[in-house]
Amino acid sequence: MSAPDFKKFFCTLLQISPIYYGARDLVQNKWIWRSSVTEDGDSLTGHSMEVLETIEQDEDLELEMLVHEDDLTEFKQKIAKVKTCETDEPIESVFRLKKADRSFIWMRSTHKVYERDANNIPAKAAVIIEDISDGIELQEQLEDFVGRLEAISFKNSHEVRAPVASILGLVDLLRRQGSLLGYDKVLIEHLYKSVKKLDSIISDITGLT
Repeated sequence: MSAPDFKKFFCTLLQISPIYYGARDLVQNKWIWRSSVTEDGDSLTGHSMEVLETIEQDEDLELEMLVHEDDLTEFKQKIAKVKTCETDEPIESVFRLKKADRSFIWMRSTHKVYERDANNIPAKAAVIIEDISDGIELQEQLEDFVGRLEAISFKNSHEVRAPVASILGLVDLLRRQGSLLGYDKVLIEHLYKSVKKLDSIISDITGLT
């Protein structure tokens, strides 16, 4: 494969990838390059080139346009950390990216400094942005499921087991009395064993949840 063909193939591969790559000028606060941007605009956010060129003149405006307001403060702190980091360790951030249609998607960005100035101040960083919306949705579903299990566990241990324990105690008192004879004694003993078994089952369910 010739160099021009490989470059074309590589650029096409980046455009269809669910992971987005870029390079950021930390001094000018501008993108050097992004895999999601073509002459038609940004395929990730849906913004046109005209909008991108406008918001990139002001980093604060760019972040306010692209980062969900609830995540903005933390994201700015992570960007500030990238600009002042003394090592080249990757710095990650999870945030909601606002799209042109006002919807948002969960993203994880990773910044890693690859160039420093004469004073060892970070000058340029490589950036990887990954769509993690599916993972976040699964996490929320799992948290909801765990919450329901905890509710079941609470009901088992308090609202169900408590009255069963009371019945078990009363039946135990009856079976210890010497006045029970014949059929009554057999009946109380059977009731005790049944309630005891029910209490054991409830305990097992509570343990599982």
